Amino acid sequence: MNVALYNLTTTTKIGGVEHFVWDLSRELVSRDHQVTIIGGVGTHREPAPGVRVLTFPFVSRRFWQSFPLLRRAYAEAKLLERLTLAIPALPELVRGGYDVAHIQKPYDLAPTLLARRMGGPRVVLGCHGEDFYGGDRLLSRCVDAAVSCSHFNARTVAARYGFEPRVIFNGFDPTLFRPLPPDPSWRQSHESHERNIRHCLLSVGRLMPWKGIDVAIRALADLPRAALLVAGDGEERPRLERLAAATGVAGRVRFLGVLPRGCFHRSTARLTCCWQRALPARPSESVWSRPRPADCRWLPLASEASQR
Repeated sequence: MNVALYNLTTTTKIGGVEHFVWDLSRELVSRDHQVTIIGGVGTHREPAPGVRVLTFPFVSRRFWQSFPLLRRAYAEAKLLERLTLAIPALPELVRGGYDVAHIQKPYDLAPTLLARRMGGPRVVLGCHGEDFYGGDRLLSRCVDAAVSCSHFNARTVAARYGFEPRVIFNGFDPTLFRPLPPDPSWRQSHESHERNIRHCLLSVGRLMPWKGIDVAIRALADLPRAALLVAGDGEERPRLERLAAATGVAGRVRFLGVLPRGCFHRSTARLTCCWQRALPARPSESVWSRPRPADCRWLPLASEASQR
């Protein structure tokens, strides 16, 4: 089968959906499928032998958000960003000989469905969150199949679109995510700036508004002997740093930035068992506060309370 994995940010950003696409591409190639990743012009690449990568220009959401009416219209800005990618990518979708175009966001429904109408591939919608916008309900009825990474997300999508995607859980590489002996020296190196720390929270993910890292930072005010390690980077980092300073907990928050995958799994696997994984993500996240064992590395959890 000839598969197009169509997602703008696969080649421009580092994040969960992006890692998923690269992992999926490798697994499909290992099963003798032809795979092409179609993304936006950018520098992010992951090792994927046998996978063809095509990139096309686009107009960043930041440009669209510079207009007053779109400044807080996050979904609409992302939709416009994706539509500008579709203009140069559409001929490839139509004439590339693909059997399936697998998209990861509803923003890409219109161009892939148009490509199918023009003789292109069938469309599979992958659901990783909400990302809803005006008109998406009508477009969603036309997809050939839909899959979701969690039952929570599948129910959210069903409430919006009127059908429930098939749940296929994200896999993980057991050669990377496996128990390792605790390494106290790693802990000490990350808490040397505060001597009275007894509990440390670890939050992992791209720093975006819906990840809820601000909730974890504010919680430190009620946890005087706790510290927070934040692994990941993103556009919210400056605001989160200011928030930590304003709430008086800057000395107990450490931003680690982007950690390479190999470094990250070794680091989290060596955390001592008295540490905790913080999961403050808001309900719009695809798995919300229900972690996978491979994610949390068998650590105790601290999660935001919610009515949902």
